[in-house]
Amino acid sequence: MKLYYYDRGTKEYLGEAVADMDPLESEKQGEKVYLIPAHATSTPPPATAINEMTIFDDLSGHWSIVPDYRGEEYFTANGTMKKIETLGEALPADAIRIPPPSHYHTWNSANARWEADLAFIKKDKIRQLELQTTAYISKDDVQDKRMPSWRQSRWNEFCILHEKALAGIALNAREQMIYDAMPDTSAGETFASCYNNCLAAFGWIHQCISANNNMIVQIVALATVENVLAFDITACPYPAWIGV
Repeated sequence: MKLYYYDRGTKEYLGEAVADMDPLESEKQGEKVYLIPAHATSTPPPATAINEMTIFDDLSGHWSIVPDYRGEEYFTANGTMKKIETLGEALPADAIRIPPPSHYHTWNSANARWEADLAFIKKDKIRQLELQTTAYISKDDVQDKRMPSWRQSRWNEFCILHEKALAGIALNAREQMIYDAMPDTSAGETFASCYNNCLAAFGWIHQCISANNNMIVQIVALATVENVLAFDITACPYPAWIGV
């Protein structure tokens, strides 16, 4: 006699084996009696198709067929990936099996294809470029201090004060303190050389912004979603930091 085994937890069919005969009961009853261990039955399971599994009901003693998509991945209309983990969970009717080309794409059910808003993708690409440009200008590492916002503010104020001093306009006590503290006199820096360094730094910022704006023009001119997605903003030709 064949036995059909099922999982203790999920009740899913595991496989079959030949039953062992119970010698004591067979002798006692005068006929063949077989041992049926826990989680096994002599009732054969029905045939299943792909993505189906048979499970056994201990109470009724019957097999039933349930969906089995465990491990299957699909996508929702907004591009979110889902994975079926549970036996008996059916694949949703609106499940999409084709992965989206990018996180910008949404599913057009009428045309049965992924589509994206070209204008939106351009806008987001430009946003990423501007964040990159700001980070490049504002780098504030110990070994590579460029022009973070605090330094821009401080240097801009010094330039204004220096121009007032050159024009013979008296500085108040606070302004004089800021003005006097700006040049690095220990390194031989004067008010004039400090002013020139500030102008050079702001000129460098202007060049960075120009490179950024030129790349924005290139992004705006792109005609397809694929071209925008492939456009490499890390290739923006920023000028090297001048090291002041």
